[in-house]
Amino acid sequence: MTKSDVSQLKFRPFQSRSDRAESPTGCDEKVRFLRRYDAAVREYSRAVSDLVTTVGSADFGSAIHCANLARAIAQEAHEGLDRHLTEHGC
Repeated sequence: MTKSDVSQLKFRPFQSRSDRAESPTGCDEKVRFLRRYDAAVREYSRAVSDLVTTVGSADFGSAIHCANLARAIAQEAHEGLDRHLTEHGC
């Protein structure tokens, strides 16, 4: 994962077949927030796993930076979900 991959994760629209499907919970926006959070956490997990393969190499600093960016994006996604749940009450 490169720095640009992580930075684009935040701005890349989340698109999946299930995003276009009707939500079984009745709140499509909640489902979108959950999927965005899921994707961000998966990317963060992958970035952390990448740290193992870069320990001791020149790429480790970049990998740490990417993992930190991915963590921040996951945190933002979680906060967005929390805000939606609080404001929408779903």
